[in-house]
Amino acid sequence: MPWNGSFFFWFRANLLAYRTELKDSGTRKEEEISITCLCLSRSSRVLKDLLEECREEYLRQLENNTTIYENNGDSWVKVVTKPIRPLSTVIFKQKDALLEDIQGFLDPQTQDWFARRAIPYRRGYLLYGPPGTGKSSFCLSIAGELDLDIYTVNISTVNDQALKKLFSKLPQKCAILLEDIDAVGTSRAFMVGDESSGPRWPGTLSGLLNTLDGVTSHEGRILIMTTNHREKLDEALIRPGRIDMQAEFQLADARTTAQIFKLVFEDGKPTTEEKMLAIERAATEFSRKVMENRYSPAEIISYLLRYRNSPAAALSYVDEWIAAPLRDRGQKSRSLSPEAVP
Repeated sequence: MPWNGSFFFWFRANLLAYRTELKDSGTRKEEEISITCLCLSRSSRVLKDLLEECREEYLRQLENNTTIYENNGDSWVKVVTKPIRPLSTVIFKQKDALLEDIQGFLDPQTQDWFARRAIPYRRGYLLYGPPGTGKSSFCLSIAGELDLDIYTVNISTVNDQALKKLFSKLPQKCAILLEDIDAVGTSRAFMVGDESSGPRWPGTLSGLLNTLDGVTSHEGRILIMTTNHREKLDEALIRPGRIDMQAEFQLADARTTAQIFKLVFEDGKPTTEEKMLAIERAATEFSRKVMENRYSPAEIISYLLRYRNSPAAALSYVDEWIAAPLRDRGQKSRSLSPEAVP
């Protein structure tokens, strides 16, 4: 966290002084940070070496990680760096098609193709489906796979001017994520007389569209919108040119359920063919017991993780889990068996 203060330290037998100063500018101190580093030396070489070492360490820490930024008003703030999540851990039917499309867009030859035809080099995706089906997980995985940082906008809290400023500050290559876009991109049919939609956001749909299409929207960025309610979206928001590809994230069918079971219990370590076949049979049996298109992948994973060291226990107690009322399912799966791991 940024702070006001100073200290001395040694670097390669040289005494240096460091000072951080936060300049108060309302509620956004993050924008006004002054850092000073001084060294009593005839040469600037010491400071250059220090900066280079800091840069190398920073890049080392970013290896195999994805950096996530969120907006604080009209400014970007780094909030977390997460380990890259393998795409193999995200299971949905259109994964390969989405990955191929995004990889093709980021290819340098594709950028040249857009430039020669004076077409804006941007790409938009809409991910829709019930909660817990993997939309956010896919965003994190695809960013890690393609070495992109994620910039997340809490869009229901920003007005048109702030949104425009945020887009103007985006780097050229990044993924910008607008989660739960139905909170602002509601169709006109739903807006009229809809008292249950909650408080109105401070921006306008036209302002959002202008930002997505405008000159301040950097070339090379990937826009990802997510929603649980595609039917509520205004068609202007998701027309071709703004949204180029849509992907539905569905509740788990039998194939997905079996894949999730194997994902949890196949640890990737060398094992015998007999054990692999046993997990394959258990996965098939588990998928037969779990009703198709009723549970989200997140619900199934939550259940399986309680028995992550015992596929036999997970299979044995699934009937009771299914029979338990939805509101009690999480508590029930914890108390079904002494074999359940803590």
